[in-house]
Amino acid sequence: MIQEQSEGGSSKITNVIAHRILLASIISSTEKEDCLNHLVHLGSIPILDDWLQEAHKGKLGDGSPKESDKGLEDLLLTLLRALDKLPVDLDALKTCLVGKSVNNLKSYKNTEIQKKARKLVDTWKKRVESEMNSSDEGKSGLNTTTTWSSKAANETQNIKGRLAKTNAT
Repeated sequence: MIQEQSEGGSSKITNVIAHRILLASIISSTEKEDCLNHLVHLGSIPILDDWLQEAHKGKLGDGSPKESDKGLEDLLLTLLRALDKLPVDLDALKTCLVGKSVNNLKSYKNTEIQKKARKLVDTWKKRVESEMNSSDEGKSGLNTTTTWSSKAANETQNIKGRLAKTNAT
């Protein structure tokens, strides 16, 4: 998307980055839980994930990586703050690759971005574990004949496996 919007030159790229930083900053400064929940419901996480992937690739108008670009690093940090603020749950992590995108930033050259990515992955792991435990408690307290379909159970195991892999790195 940065490439699509950058056909007019580097000033257009700078504008795109500045606008994305502004929007992500608004999300990260939002305090009302109902607003944050509504943003998730409207599909903000896949959009932020797309922006995160584009910034991480660092591809500008000519397609060459510019990882050292201060604007892109500012965008990455702001996007990580916005994602940290949003109520990302198991369903959100299953619907897009935002968990993988953030996990990839744990080895980014900027140490501040690395730390923020690690912290965010840890936060999400705790949320998912808590959600899984709540789900298990709810199932045992309701009706023992209620079971998940094998597909849902497999998806849950796959996510647990991915979380264990990211924890190992």
